[in-house]
Amino acid sequence: METVTARHADLAAADLLPDRELVDAAYVSVDHILDAVAVHGIDLVGPVPAGHQWQTRDPDAYDLTRFTVDFDQRHVTCPTGAVSRNWRESISADGLPTIQVTFRLPDCTPCPQRGRCTRSTANARSLTFRPRPQFEAQQHLRAEQATDAWRKQYAPRSGIEGTMSQASRRCDIHHARYKGLVKTHLQHVLTAMALTTPGLPAPHSEAVGPPASTPSNVHSRQRE
Repeated sequence: METVTARHADLAAADLLPDRELVDAAYVSVDHILDAVAVHGIDLVGPVPAGHQWQTRDPDAYDLTRFTVDFDQRHVTCPTGAVSRNWRESISADGLPTIQVTFRLPDCTPCPQRGRCTRSTANARSLTFRPRPQFEAQQHLRAEQATDAWRKQYAPRSGIEGTMSQASRRCDIHHARYKGLVKTHLQHVLTAMALTTPGLPAPHSEAVGPPASTPSNVHSRQRE
């Protein structure tokens, strides 16, 4: 995820920016999605991860989607109608802007739905979420990726993953067979040709290994 901004800058410098980019979850954040379209006009498509709180994993619990966030009035209303008592802008451990709110103990302590909301026995419910642009985009993207239309759009990603797996497992692309960047680049070009040319068998790492009777050090000098 940390490489996305630099990758897009490199593609822009080479005039190779795509209109749409299908990526896996490791490259996706709501910030990158917003920046990609604003800075480069790229539709960055990938699964936005769900929240990590236990309420997100429990369908009967009150996760963030069950609360009403009013950015204009700077407060949050819980599913039972209680209103938060504070609104504090902060910075997360990752350096991202966030908003933190806390509810009142007199509202939370006697609430009959408390077990669906928090596991704390002493504290009121608190929430942390992103500022309005990121929050609204996040909610929209999570809802969108649950639709059949989004799944159809993202389906070609499986072919990308299959190609990467073939390059790694069958062609051993992660290991350089030769010394020097020039020869390694040629290896990558030939591997790409083998993967994309119909009917051309992909090279196998065993096919270029030294014969049983050839000393490994002699074979290494031959490759150089």
